[in-house]
Amino acid sequence: MEGVGLNKEITLDLCREILAGDVGDGKVSSCLDDFIELFRSMDPSLKDKSIRDIYRGRTQIVQHARAYLYLIKAFVVEKDLVSEDLLKKTHRILTRGIPLLSESKDVPGMPSEKYGGIYCTAVFDHVSSDSKTSESMSDQMKGFCDTVNREIGSAQSMCYIDPFSVASRFSLQFLRISPFLEYNGSMSRMIMNVILCRYVGLFLPIGEEEEGRMEYMEMMKRASRDVKCDELYDAHGTDEEEDTGEGIAHEFLRQMNSLR
Repeated sequence: MEGVGLNKEITLDLCREILAGDVGDGKVSSCLDDFIELFRSMDPSLKDKSIRDIYRGRTQIVQHARAYLYLIKAFVVEKDLVSEDLLKKTHRILTRGIPLLSESKDVPGMPSEKYGGIYCTAVFDHVSSDSKTSESMSDQMKGFCDTVNREIGSAQSMCYIDPFSVASRFSLQFLRISPFLEYNGSMSRMIMNVILCRYVGLFLPIGEEEEGRMEYMEMMKRASRDVKCDELYDAHGTDEEEDTGEGIAHEFLRQMNSLR
C-alpha cells in the first residue's frame, strides 16, 4: 500500500522461507552480493535500484512477516487480550532494521530503535490529513485496547460476532489515532486481518493491484468524512443516533468482497 517491499514473486519466496525458518539476517549479510543479484534476476526493475534500497525492501518484507507471525500467535492462537504492549512489540518487530530515511541521502536516517514501538508526540490524523491535539497518545491507545477487548468479550458472551464489522471499525479507529511515527497503515491492516483470521480464518490482501489500492484509500477518506459529519451532528445535539461505525463497516465489507 505504501510502496514498500519488493515485487510479489520475491515477497512470496521470502515469506515461504520465513515460514520454514530459513531466513537469517546473518546469512544475507555474508552473501549480500548473491542475494542482490538473485533479486535483480527476479525483478528486472531492480537493476536501477541501489543495493541499499533493495536490502531495505527485503528487510521490510521479512519484518512485516515476522510481525504478522507474532501478532497471529498472540491474538489468534493464544487468544491474548489486545494491549498497548502487544501493539508496541508488534510495531518494534515490524520496523526492526528499517531506519526512517531523511530527505538528503547524505544525512543518516532515524534508526528503528528511536521510533519502533514508541508513541509519537505530535498527533496527526493520517486518514483525513488533519493535525489535531487531544489527550495523551497513551490514553488514546488504552481506550482503543479497552474498547476492542470489551467488544470481543461481549460478542463471545453472546456467542455472536460480526468479524467484518469489528475488523473494519477497529482498523479505521487505529489509523485515525496513528500512534506511531510511521507504518500506522500497515499496523491497521494487520489488526484487521488478525481479527478476521481469529473469527473467520482468512486474510484479505488489500492493494495488491493499483486499482484496489486506490479504492481502499478512497474508502478510507469517505469513512473519515462520515465520522467527521457524525461528530458535527453530535456537537449540535441532534436526536439522530446513527452508528457511523456500522456504516463504515458495511462499506469495508462491500469493498473487501470486491477486492477478493
